[in-house]
Amino acid sequence: MSSIIIPASANPSHAAIMDLVKGSFLTEPVEGITETHFLDKEHVLQTVAVYLPDGAVNQNQLAEWMVKDGSWGGTKRKRIQHGRVSGRMYHLVQEAYRDYSWADLLNVHQFRRHVRLTNGTIFNIGYIRRSSTRDTSCAILKSMELQAIKLTRKLLCEKVYGSLFQNNIYLGY
Repeated sequence: MSSIIIPASANPSHAAIMDLVKGSFLTEPVEGITETHFLDKEHVLQTVAVYLPDGAVNQNQLAEWMVKDGSWGGTKRKRIQHGRVSGRMYHLVQEAYRDYSWADLLNVHQFRRHVRLTNGTIFNIGYIRRSSTRDTSCAILKSMELQAIKLTRKLLCEKVYGSLFQNNIYLGY
């Protein structure tokens, strides 16, 4: 994890924005977690911009960074009702799993400041749990991984432990 995105602060770095993009647009599909969509650079920016401060990145800059990264392959041209569009097929993480907003934490800045100040004396640990469902094991593990990423980025957890069907596992985050 390179940087943490904090709303209403300095613009996030290139690395932080790409971490967000890689967490939202996976390179491989995961059943029950991702949806496959053909998106152009405008729709990609609309998806990502929700989690960034206004003006943090423009669509051409983001498209250039994604091309240079190379994780999603080349663009394709697709015919739609009003002409042709250039874009890619993306495995977009469902919105419920990519909720990177801070709205659910009222005093997040105070909490994060406290965690940083007490870093030498207090060890911040996160815990995630996944109930028994009919999802595939790959979908369950990806869901838990996304929860662990939220805990490390939002709440600065140094270690995250998880419980998968009553079996405790250490996810290494």
